[in-house]
Amino acid sequence: MNQWLKANPKFCPPVTISEKSLIQKIEKWWKKAENVAWGRVKQEEKRKVMDMLDKLFDITTCTHSIKLCNVPESLCNDQAKCKFGAHIKCDCPKDRKIPALELSWLAIQRAKTGESSRMMMKGVDKKETDKQMKAAKRKLEEESAQLKRNKKMEDEKNEQLIEQEKLDVLEDDTRNQDESYVLPNLTDLAVKEQLVNALLKEKLGDKAYLVKQY
Repeated sequence: MNQWLKANPKFCPPVTISEKSLIQKIEKWWKKAENVAWGRVKQEEKRKVMDMLDKLFDITTCTHSIKLCNVPESLCNDQAKCKFGAHIKCDCPKDRKIPALELSWLAIQRAKTGESSRMMMKGVDKKETDKQMKAAKRKLEEESAQLKRNKKMEDEKNEQLIEQEKLDVLEDDTRNQDESYVLPNLTDLAVKEQLVNALLKEKLGDKAYLVKQY
């Protein structure tokens, strides 16, 4: 997997299978090769395994066929000016698509038999790698900034909800206090007299008895 990353930093999950899936795939084919070595399989199965051993151990998740520009099925409009040298009809999700710059290389690798081909996997293309690393960093920074914005909006929303809850509680308390206060029945003459006497007592003190009640 490291060799694929050296060829292009975009050759990582989900463009390629995960490390866990890679291990499972290796173990699966190792078991098949072991069965061939011990003569436990039929001739047809042996031929398939031997052919597999001479071909690229493909770890890309996109399995769509890639056509080089010189192949009629590629429908390339101008081979001389084509920047990629190959074409693919792919409906995979965007994050699983094979990097366009590697289409030609991967098409040749998939088609080759044996250890060599006219387009071997090489080391890092520094210029292209720097470009892609900057793009990846920029994307990561944008996603991080968006997450921070979303968190800030969520925090502000929660604060507003808390303040609204406080206001609702205060409003309910005030309403309950107002409802708990009941005015006395002033139609009752005895109550009226008691109120008048209380007011006179408060204002005149011991002289209140001098005031003629009505």
